[in-house]
Amino acid sequence: MAEPPVTAAGARTQGIGLALGAMVAIQLGAAVSEPYFDRVGAAGVVALRLGLAALLLWPLVRPRLRRRSRADLAAAVALGACSGLLTLSFFEAIARIPLGVAVTIEFLGPLGVAAAGTRRPRDAAWVLLARRRRGAADPGRRGGRAAARDRETMDSGDAGSAV
Repeated sequence: MAEPPVTAAGARTQGIGLALGAMVAIQLGAAVSEPYFDRVGAAGVVALRLGLAALLLWPLVRPRLRRRSRADLAAAVALGACSGLLTLSFFEAIARIPLGVAVTIEFLGPLGVAAAGTRRPRDAAWVLLARRRRGAADPGRRGGRAAARDRETMDSGDAGSAV
C-alpha cells in the first residue's frame, strides 16, 4: 500500500516535532548523565550514551546496509563521528562548567547562524526574543536579593542551600 503524499504543512509539523524531540532528548540526556561524570568521566558517559542509543535504536530501525553505496556508508560514518565528537565536546564542557552555562553557549552557535542568515523581520524578532530570554534562565544574571543570597551562600561554602 502506497503512503499518502506529505503536504507542506505536514512536513513542517513533522520537522518541528522532530526538532523539539531531539532538543528534549539531548538536554534531558545531558541532565540525567551529569551525576556519572565523577565515576566514568565525560568520555565514558559519551560512550555509554552512544552505546545505549545504538542498542535501543537497532531493533527499531534495522538499516539495510547492502542496499547502500560505499559513499552513503562513508557519509553515515562521518556524520556519526562528528556527532560523537560534538557530544564529547559538550560533555567535556559540562564536566568543567555548570550545565546551564554550557547549554547557553551551545545554544548561541545556532542562534548566531540563524541571526546572520535571517532575511525576514519576523525571524529577526524571534532571534532578539531568544537573546533577551537567555538571561532569564541564567542565575548569574539575577539581581537584587536573590543574587546577593546566592553570593553569600557560595562564599560560605554551603552550596546545597542555594537551591
